[in-house]
Formats: sequence, C-alpha cells, structure tokens
Amino acid sequence: MKTAENLISKAYSPDEFEKEAPKLIDMISRELKTSLSQTIPETIDRYSPEEQLRFWQEDFSSSDPVDLPSLMEKVMSHSINFHSKGYVGHQVAVTLPVTVLTSAMMAYMNNCTTVYELGMAGNAMEKVVISHLAEKFGYNKGATGFVASGGSIGNLTALVTARTSSGIEEKDYHRLAVIVSGEAHYSVEREAKIMGIQSENIIKVPVGDDFGIRTELLERTYQQAVSEGKIIFCVVGCACP
Repeated sequence: MKTAENLISKAYSPDEFEKEAPKLIDMISRELKTSLSQTIPETIDRYSPEEQLRFWQEDFSSSDPVDLPSLMEKVMSHSINFHSKGYVGHQVAVTLPVTVLTSAMMAYMNNCTTVYELGMAGNAMEKVVISHLAEKFGYNKGATGFVASGGSIGNLTALVTARTSSGIEEKDYHRLAVIVSGEAHYSVEREAKIMGIQSENIIKVPVGDDFGIRTELLERTYQQAVSEGKIIFCVVGCACP
C-alpha cells in the first residue's frame, strides 16, 4: 500500500525525473520534425466542446495507470499544433523550440516577480527588458512598466494604474469614464467593466481611414463627458496599420 510519504518521495525523486525527462524531450523533438516536414500541414483535429469535455471526463475517471509521456501524447493529440505550417498565427505566437528548455528551468525554479525576495533575477531582468522596449518606443529614460502574461491583463494593469495615479477619490469612482478608440480591442471594454465602470461611461471615438483614433474629436468628446458629470481618467489609444 502506498503511503503519503512514499508518494511524496517519488514525486521529488531525481531518478524518476531523469527517467521521464528524456522521453518528453524526444517526443517534442519528433513532433517538431513532423510538423516542419509535412507536405500537407495538420494544424488541428477539431473536436466539439462536448466531445472534448467528455473525453477528458472519461480520462479523469479512469482507473487505468498512465505514464507521463502517454498523458502528454493525449494532450498534444487534442490540442492545436502551433508549429504546423498551416497555422496562421491567430492570437498566439509560435514558440521557439529553445523555450521548451527555458520554460522547464523557470518552472523548476518557480521564482516570481511579485516581490524582489521571490524573484531577484527576474525582477532585474524585467527592468532591463522594459527599459530596452521604452527606448525603442522613444519614451523618456525614466519610463517603466511591467511584463504581463497577455494583452488582457496588460490592459487591466494599465487602466488600474491610470485610475490609481489620477488622484480621484474612491467616493467618485462611480463617475469614472474612459475614452477609447472605436477600434480598441474588446478586452479594453471588458477590463473597464471588471473595474466597475458603467457601459455608458466607456466612450468610443471614431477612427480615420488609417484606423487611428481621430484626435481632433477628443476635446469635444471630453467636454461632453464632463458636462454629463463623468470623470475622464484615461484615454486609450491603440496601434493601427
């Protein structure tokens, strides 16, 4: 009978890790070679949401033993192959193979950048990356920021930062409003609503032929909002062609 102590010992066993790691690396290498050599790209084997859920429910409830490589084979066969030549780069970028190794190292260390003590190297590297990007975009030397996991959390972070730095008192938060481009990503409106901003206080400004926000309309839009008792704390622009 397996005891909790035995299970923990096995989970943290260097020998078990050494046995499983090469199998996974070999599997990924084979998948990469296959993806790059296929004449007819195979990007996705489509399953309906109901089929996908039923498959994993049955897998979860099964008492049959399964090793890690077999489980990962199942996961890959039911997922999108971003390394396929048929993948068109929708939302998610194609990872470099080397990130398999760097991600493994980061997962093992499990440091984070929440506070310096939990991720000393990561905190310093984040500052270097942000400074580099700020310089590329022509910002002042003191410009700073954070590395976010995606656009949605990035937009939420930016909006919360704008609200916090505005000096507006909490008692007036119900009056907060934001001006956005008419072509702004849907996540901007979603994040504003998460912050408690009313739908009618998410004010969209039309764009021009280049899909850039029509800046000549901003002053008039702002004054109209103020006359309605709204407090504009942020103007959201977005990249355009």
